[in-house]
Amino acid sequence: MKKILLFLCAAVAIFIPLRQSLATTEARAINVGAFENYPLIFKDTDGVVKGMYVDVLTEIGKKENIYFKYLIGSWSEGLDRIKSGEVDMLTSVAYSEERSLFMDYHKNPILTVWGELYIPEWSEIDSILEVSDKTVGVMAGDINAKNFKDLVSQFNINCQFVEFSSYDDVFRAVEEKKVDAGIAGITFGNANKDKYNLKKSGVVFNPLDLYFATAKGRNQDLVSIFDKHLSNWKIEKNSFLAQSQEKWMNDSLNTTIISPTWLYLISGILGFLFIAALVLVFFLKTRIRLQKEQLKKVHSFVSDKEKSISDIKK
Repeated sequence: MKKILLFLCAAVAIFIPLRQSLATTEARAINVGAFENYPLIFKDTDGVVKGMYVDVLTEIGKKENIYFKYLIGSWSEGLDRIKSGEVDMLTSVAYSEERSLFMDYHKNPILTVWGELYIPEWSEIDSILEVSDKTVGVMAGDINAKNFKDLVSQFNINCQFVEFSSYDDVFRAVEEKKVDAGIAGITFGNANKDKYNLKKSGVVFNPLDLYFATAKGRNQDLVSIFDKHLSNWKIEKNSFLAQSQEKWMNDSLNTTIISPTWLYLISGILGFLFIAALVLVFFLKTRIRLQKEQLKKVHSFVSDKEKSISDIKK
């Protein structure tokens, strides 16, 4: 009996520290709200969430003993979920004062991107002025959509906006001629335009820094963790971040900003007016110089005549 009791005591003595050790090594779980945004983050055909953001978070998780669990939905659903506490963080978040009221941001952005207007292959829209009286598809809650709406408002352009739940739905609507054009970030747009038989219009606007963002006041240590790794990667040659960008995006960020036709026209007119002004100034200066020379000759002629008259009188 004593032997059995001694064995049980020894087993308990071994098991308790072992359990505590296992508990300390158990990965911390973080729920991530995500939306379909290939190639940054998306659910693949095998049901697994993949993309550049997933690679980056997985690498951080390995170093920090964190397990990131993804909940895919629409962008607007993600905003609702982080407000309600259903998720701990969101990916691909641009900063705004409104969002800063319910989310915390790290300092070092992951990417800097632009918004762009995408159009069907046959469309001739190549300037913001040409969206007048057109319908433009946008993703609900997207800051690119807000920026484009502000832009057309500044130009006093009247166009109709139709909201969709995802960038894919926006592009599908353009392809199916339900709208005339669609707004998306260039990472999604450049990677998916061929899939939907679309092209870039050349209307590029509002550079945006993208971040991971955590629920306000919760998991604030994650903000420091993200900053630590991102700052190191940005100064490190051939860093994990750079490799991941190369793997997933290739030329998605190497967008060529095409100046629209109206900008060429205005530039041409301004150039013509500048040259015309130079010619006019040169002409006026030449005319004034000639007039001065003629006045000198007249003055010299008069002086000579006066001198001749004076000599005769003498």
